Amino acid sequence: MARISTGLLTSTALERRLTLRGRLTKPIAACCIARLLVLATEDHRQPIIAYIDSGGGLASETLGILSTMNGIRCPVITFCNGQAAGPALVIAAHGLKGFRVAAPGARFSFKLLAETSRGRKAGGIESTLRLLADTLAEDAQKQPADVLEWFRAGTEFSAQEALEQGLIDAIGTQPLLPESGQTTTEKG
Repeated sequence: MARISTGLLTSTALERRLTLRGRLTKPIAACCIARLLVLATEDHRQPIIAYIDSGGGLASETLGILSTMNGIRCPVITFCNGQAAGPALVIAAHGLKGFRVAAPGARFSFKLLAETSRGRKAGGIESTLRLLADTLAEDAQKQPADVLEWFRAGTEFSAQEALEQGLIDAIGTQPLLPESGQTTTEKG
């Protein structure tokens, strides 16, 4: 009987990573959610590192990833090593406080792509946008109206400006890892 491999979902202790690269689509979001759940099940005390380099995608799919990040017991550390646009920006800022890092050349864009709203009614788009803005406002300690205006204007930030606005906690070439025993499950 032939075996068919669907890829390695489990990981070693050193490889607790989630990669969000490219546009956030339904299949990509489903893979991210599955990966978070598998890693959280393997060891809920060790952090998961989310590497983010995404030019945006479906805002509605971001809500599922954020919900999963909130629902698992292990912390999710975020590292933006390229760009974080639209929905991916919200995920990057939703990592464990104190451990949200971006590479020096990283770019943060609030510009939403046309595919973000494809097939959705205006009211649904607006309510999803408000949910993302509310989440990001809480994570960055900003007013929701200010964050909503960033989305509407398509504001862009460098890594330094993202740090100043509270979207990230540090600029570096690698993710920050909590020392053993320092990890907390408090999200954003």
